[in-house]
Amino acid sequence: MTPSDIPASPMPVRYSRETRWLHWITALLVLEQFVVGQVGWHLMDRSAPLRPWLVATHTSLGVLLAAVFVTRIAWGLTAGRAIRFPVVGVQDPIARGL
Repeated sequence: MTPSDIPASPMPVRYSRETRWLHWITALLVLEQFVVGQVGWHLMDRSAPLRPWLVATHTSLGVLLAAVFVTRIAWGLTAGRAIRFPVVGVQDPIARGL
């Protein structure tokens, strides 16, 4: 199969808006978890008045991050929400799981 054998149907050129939102929400939550964890546990004194708030924030947003992960997995399992690149050549059966 050559690239010219690929059907001329319009292929998406970008990931869906929802997929991009899930990606950036995940990225921001991971960054937040790192920053709040470093500040709350390593840079702040245990008796600092802000520390309990940082611990609660870290925990709450960690639960939200877990929910976003579950949502991303469910989103990925429902086909058609992301770019499906055509696979041509010998790697086609391998990519499709033989």
